[in-house]
Amino acid sequence: PADNLQFTRLKTNFSNPQSSKITNDAVTEEDGTLRIVSFDKQGVASSLGLFVQCGSRYEKLPEEQGCSHLLELLAFRDSEHFTNFGIAKAFEKIGCQVQTTVGRENMLYRADVLREAVPIVLPVLLSTFLAPKFRADEVDDAIALAQETKAMLHQNPENIIVELMHQVFRNFYWKCFGFRLVL
Repeated sequence: PADNLQFTRLKTNFSNPQSSKITNDAVTEEDGTLRIVSFDKQGVASSLGLFVQCGSRYEKLPEEQGCSHLLELLAFRDSEHFTNFGIAKAFEKIGCQVQTTVGRENMLYRADVLREAVPIVLPVLLSTFLAPKFRADEVDDAIALAQETKAMLHQNPENIIVELMHQVFRNFYWKCFGFRLVL
C-alpha cells in the first residue's frame, strides 16, 4: 500500500516563511484510506501530524491487546531508510521535537519543527511509520516497559473501574445503540 501513495506537493516556499503562502487550504482524500489536511498559519514553526486509526478500541483479541501501546513505545526508531542514531542526531541539529500518542481511537505521530526544516522531517516521519525496522532488543525492552505500565495501572482501583466501564460501553452499548448516544 505504501508504494501507491501519492502526495500532493504544497505550493509553498519553506525557505522563506514571510513570502510563502499555501494557495489552497485543502483536505485531500486518497481512496478513502488516507486523508491529508493542510493549512498554513504563516508562522515560523510548523507541526506535522500523522493520525492513524488504530488504538485499544480496535484490539479485539487477547493477543492484540497492547499492540498500539507497543507501537507508541517503538516509534521514531530505526526504519528501512534511517537509523535511530541518525534520526536523533538530525532532529537534535534542527531542533525538532517528536511525540507519539496513542488513545482508544487513534495514534498520532507528531513533529514540531521550524518551517524551513519541514522537508527534512517529513520523509523521516513517513519512513518511521511506513517502513519501521524493529530490532529484537528494542521490542523486548518495549514489552517489558508495557508490562510494567500494565502492572502499575492495575495497582490503582480507579484505573480498573474506568477501563471496565470502557469495555462495557464498547461491548454492549456501542453494539446495541451505535452513535445514538443521548446525554
